[in-house]
Amino acid sequence: MPDRPARATPRRRSRVRRAGALTAVVVATVATAATVHASLVRSGAVLTGVPVRSTVLTSGAFALTARPLSTLRTTTVTVPPGERHLIVARLSAQHDCKNLVAEATCVVQIVIGSGVATPGPLELPVDSKGALLYEAVRGSFGPGTYTVALQWGAVGADAIFALNRGYAFTIEQIRVA
Repeated sequence: MPDRPARATPRRRSRVRRAGALTAVVVATVATAATVHASLVRSGAVLTGVPVRSTVLTSGAFALTARPLSTLRTTTVTVPPGERHLIVARLSAQHDCKNLVAEATCVVQIVIGSGVATPGPLELPVDSKGALLYEAVRGSFGPGTYTVALQWGAVGADAIFALNRGYAFTIEQIRVA
């Protein structure tokens, strides 16, 4: 009997889809990092090297029902004496924002130090789902220790906000001159 190529099983197709989604997230992350670098150069900030430190926090799936912004995850970053750092934080996840009422929204924001990082809160429309890649930047921070917090909320009656397959929360420190 002649050899036949292996058929694509549902499990194999699922792996291919996941690999494709991961590739899209990686490409989007690289493109976003290039955009941040380009905006720093345009604004006159000078990067003196590659990121000083990178921290990745991961977790399993979460769901939240009708609640204002609350902190999902926090960590601290330290800038050593004699240096100034730009702090870049990224959230990547699979999300699902659903509700029976159209006025509901799901919100994500990153707080660095004592203020909300740029570009500010991200509002996800009701009945949206899929890949979520959100990046926020704040700094230039002098020597000291700063808190970085990932906040999320589901605003509106019966709103449900889920991070379906867990998330990755990445914090990078970049030395600036």
